[in-house]
Formats: sequence, C-alpha cells, structure tokens
Amino acid sequence: MDYEKEKILFKIYCELSNFLEREGKKLKAEDWWNKFCNERIFYTHRHTFVSKYSQLFLNDDWRIYDLFAHKEGIYFLAFQDRYPEFKAFIKAMSIKSASQEVQIEFQNAENPKFDEHLTEEFRSFLMYVLRYLYHEEYELYKKFTSNDSWIHLQNLRFYTAENLCIKLSLGTESVIEPNARTFYDRKTNRFLIKEEFKEDETILASEICKLFDSPKGLDDFIYNILSREDPDEIERWLREKQLDALPLDERQRLKLHMPAPTTPSAEIVDDEFLKQDVLAPIKEETTTDETLMEEKVFTQEVWKQECEPKEASIKWQVYSPRPKKEVIELEREISTPSIIEPNLSEEERKAIGRWGEEYAMAALTNKLSNQYPNCEIRETGEGIIILVEGKEKARIIWLNREQDALKEYDIKIVYEGVEEYYEVKSTPTESKRWFPLSKNQWDFAKKQGDKFHILRVYNAGIKSKAFIADIVNPYEKWEKGEIELKIKNIRIKI
Repeated sequence: MDYEKEKILFKIYCELSNFLEREGKKLKAEDWWNKFCNERIFYTHRHTFVSKYSQLFLNDDWRIYDLFAHKEGIYFLAFQDRYPEFKAFIKAMSIKSASQEVQIEFQNAENPKFDEHLTEEFRSFLMYVLRYLYHEEYELYKKFTSNDSWIHLQNLRFYTAENLCIKLSLGTESVIEPNARTFYDRKTNRFLIKEEFKEDETILASEICKLFDSPKGLDDFIYNILSREDPDEIERWLREKQLDALPLDERQRLKLHMPAPTTPSAEIVDDEFLKQDVLAPIKEETTTDETLMEEKVFTQEVWKQECEPKEASIKWQVYSPRPKKEVIELEREISTPSIIEPNLSEEERKAIGRWGEEYAMAALTNKLSNQYPNCEIRETGEGIIILVEGKEKARIIWLNREQDALKEYDIKIVYEGVEEYYEVKSTPTESKRWFPLSKNQWDFAKKQGDKFHILRVYNAGIKSKAFIADIVNPYEKWEKGEIELKIKNIRIKI
C-alpha cells in the first residue's frame, strides 16, 4: 500500500473512532458489526492486513518493538505515533499493548535489589524534566502529566542487579537479552539497571530519556541535572537556559498525586520510631509480591508551616543505626516506598531550610539550658547566650540568621572552651533518607570528628511531628558502614 492509500486508511480509522465515541452502543448493536470486527481490517508494520485473532499488539514501547518486529508471528498495529487519534476504535477492538502483554523472566542467579537512592533521585529531578517538557515539548508534557501517567512516573522504582539477562516473551515468541544495561518493566513499573551502570550519569540520562519518548535534547538536559547536586546551582542553570518554573496552578495540580507515606502508628514513641526507620543504613529489598503491591495515593499540597519553629515540640535523638537484618525485616512490613520530598520551588526549599535551622536553634537552646539549671537565656544579634549567675557558660551562634554565611556549618556552639559545629538538613517528610553535602563540608566533618554534627530535621513545619536526628561524627559513621555516601563528579588531574 502506497503512502496516499495509507493516509486514506488512517482517515477511515479516525472517522470510525469518532463515530464509536458518539454512538458506540448503536453501532455495536448492528448485525454486521461482529462479523466486521473479525475481518482482516488491521493494517500492520509489515504493510499487511490481519484479523484481531492474530498476534496483534499496539507498539507502545519501541524497545519491545525492536526486539519482536522481525518475528514472523508477531504484528504491530501501524500508525503507532498517532494511536490517540483513533483510540476509541482501538479500545472497541480490544487490541492489547505490547508493554502490558510482554512477559519478563530474569535469567540471573539473583533477584534484582531495590535501590532506594536511585528511586529518590529520579523523583527529585522529575519536576525538572517536566519543566523542560513544558517549555520545549508541550504535547509530551500533556501526555506525561495526565493523571495515570503522572502517578505511574512518581511510583516508578529502580532496581539493580550484577548481571541483567532477561527473557522476554510476547505471544508465542521469545527473545533473550543476555547482557542488558537497563530495562523498564511497565507492567510492574520497575526500572532495572545493571549494577555497574547505576553511577554512570551519561547512561542513566540516555536510558531515562526513553521513558519520556526520547525528545531531542532531553538526554543532555537530564545529564546536566544529574551532574549538579546543589538545588540552587540547578536553579541558576535553569534560569540561564530560560526554563522558568512551572506555573503555580500546574505545580499545585501535579502535587495532587504523590506516593503515600509509610507513617508509623501515632502510639509509637519518638525514640522507638527513630530506631525503626530514620537514617538507618540503606535497606536492601528483593522483588517479592509484597514489594510490587499497588501503591496508594494521597493529596499533597504546597508546603505550608503550621507553626513557628519555637512553637513545635522539641524531640531529639542521637542517631544510632539498627542492625542490617532488622532493617530488612522492617522493610518487608511496608507495602509502599518511603515518601519523597515533594517537588518544591526554590522559595519553599529556602523556607523549609530556614524553619529547620530555627527549630535546631530552639532544640540546642533547650538542650544546653537543661545542662545549666537556673540559667538565664539571653538572645543576641548572633544567637543565644546561656548565663549562670551573670557569667557566660555557653554561646549558640546562628551563622545564617541574617543571610547565608556560606560556611561548612549553620550553627556553632562554644562552651567550656570547646567548639562544636552543626549542619542542619531539613525535610518536610518523615523518611527521606538521602540529602546532599558539599565536598568542603565533608572534608570539614573529617577534620572535626566528634565536634561535627549533622542535625536532620524531619517533618519541618509540623507542630506535633517535627523531630531531630543528631548524626555525630558522620565521617566516622561512614567508615564504619553505618551511613552510605554517594560520591559524584570525581575529577582526576594528571
């Protein structure tokens, strides 16, 4: 069939689809309808016609298409780039999508393992990708922010394996990929990646780009986002590229679909809660029926503080990881992934950081005042002074009180001739495990040892739920394997 005839056929499909949308029940009641549906009326990638009883599929995944298009018994419906224009016809004919029909078997000796960091990293830059699509590929933006697609993207989970050998079966045909780098399993919404490539930002950018139909320039854009850790640096780069933030109404609309948090019972005391889930070593998870359970959805609005930091109850725990075995057992009780930090604007991130630092100041003040009974607490331009009988016992200095001091820490305490340094990392969620630290801060932490603390503020802005996990000497904890470190942007000079 030549190009002009294909155009006529496509128009027939569209006209029939439009009629089905308007008067589908009436059309299906006609005597000739069932016989018509059984005829060889489906034009395929082979430029031939087949009936719906052939092994006929929709081409909704080019990777699957490439693997099976040459198989004699497999057919893909033509006009794959324009399926939405005759979707009522496709639905009425019950043509199945290849991605939903393909069966995947792992030929590996071991099951893939859930990678929490990659999952959170993907979710953290997802809004940046949507910004790109909104400005550069608006039709794709509309496609991927429809309710089902948006929820699917946010619930995507990443898995890694030492070797990625996959057997794919479609209809009666099978294909083996003996050394796959990645594979996106649409049915279970899992992105599988070979272990050796999970730190390779070039490959990650290239493969993730395919999730969004590979528009021109998106792979380079994703690479640039992945190679920048600091949100402020990302925002500056986006402004240089004239990729403004999404309009407020769009951000609010998209935030209506976020993964459900795993929230412990309100009866659990703070100490026990911290032991169970906060800042434990990164948990390993194998693929089980429980981990593939359908994930719930809840409503998440733009971040708003419900109280001032000084009004929130003070909850403090020195971080102490649980044994790895216990962490794995706990994970098996959870049917949904940890909540990620919502897609926040630059202003919201700064407000959360400010709230967390002020809350940390209140917590440190409370802690020191308990060490000096009957003390006087005096507020100064740089922070707090603790006085006993008119003599200064301790001083808490908030370096960023007026403006960002650009130091390796946010708060310094001086008492009894000793200095301690506190870097505050805040999140409005209960269980976001990963957070960035600059190389200068890490070098400073190594130098200061027990004098350097990271205060992880959880549930920032929530009066009854805010709490702090105090990570003392993070460098030593990393050496002991109690916390995990991801090193990015390694540069070699020769």
